[in-house]
Amino acid sequence: MYCTNCGATNPDDAQFCTACKKPLNAVWQSPRSELVSAAAGEEEIVYAGFWERFAALILDSLLLFIGWLGLAFLIGIVIGIASFSRNPGELQKLMPVVIIGFYGVMFLLFAAYFVLMESGERGATLGKRALKLRVVDGSGQRVSKGRALGRFFAHFLSGITLYIGYLIQPFTERKQALHDMVAGTLVVKTDKSSNSMVLALSIVGGLVAVSAGIGVLAAVTIPAYQGYVVRAKLVKAEVVGRMAAHGVQDYAAKTGKVPASISETGIQLPALPDASAINVNPDSGEVQVVLNASAGARIAGKALVFDPSRGSDGQIVWKCSGPGIPSRMLPPDCR
Repeated sequence: MYCTNCGATNPDDAQFCTACKKPLNAVWQSPRSELVSAAAGEEEIVYAGFWERFAALILDSLLLFIGWLGLAFLIGIVIGIASFSRNPGELQKLMPVVIIGFYGVMFLLFAAYFVLMESGERGATLGKRALKLRVVDGSGQRVSKGRALGRFFAHFLSGITLYIGYLIQPFTERKQALHDMVAGTLVVKTDKSSNSMVLALSIVGGLVAVSAGIGVLAAVTIPAYQGYVVRAKLVKAEVVGRMAAHGVQDYAAKTGKVPASISETGIQLPALPDASAINVNPDSGEVQVVLNASAGARIAGKALVFDPSRGSDGQIVWKCSGPGIPSRMLPPDCR
């Protein structure tokens, strides 16, 4: 048995070294063996390549796009239902707030996704995990939430430089993009084995899926948005038409006759770019708001009609209708 303290040879059943009198509790290894073992315990850092990082970004973008699509679809449903309510004018006023709020929420979700995952225990987003990548600081340690947040915002620097901030990554010493340099981070591989097949499939599959998702989104949201725009314009036409109808009613009450035109009543109506004319029938008192092409190809040339009749209490009631206009597009009081 060899003594780990002085290297002297001792009998196999000895408990103390015959030379240095130290306890014999381990087998001696030569200095060479110790050096080899220490070297074997050190792991070589392998920096992630450009295409591996690009594939990870594609996967992350796909996941975030699916989330964005789901939220947009949900909001679209809510807006569609609300557009059939009795207060579509108020909904239209809220649309800028809804749009700003939507993009604000999505920005916060995107930031939370990257910051929390890259500062988490695994140091990687789902896309980076799939490609066996990890974000670390300059010394190879886990990044803090503050550093991860800085890295997220530093991405904008890589973008506003016409993406040069991303393209320089393969040519820097430690394979850092501009946002890595700003945040003091590295992207390293957790598995040295080749990911070429996963890489190719990730890029192709991700691009195909994103393209398909964009097509689905366009097919669903564009018609829905166009329908909303038409309904909003018809609501404006209804408001102006009712103002014209009450002008006709007041004129008839004062003069005892129906005016030949709206201008004869002296009422000042707000501008309505989507109407080519607002007419009054001198025989029946019927008011028509004739829509033009700017209101939409589906309703151009058609009109909202306001027909006066006397109610059970003897008061004049104006019934609104839209001959030839799909019922789902008409304001609730005109269906």
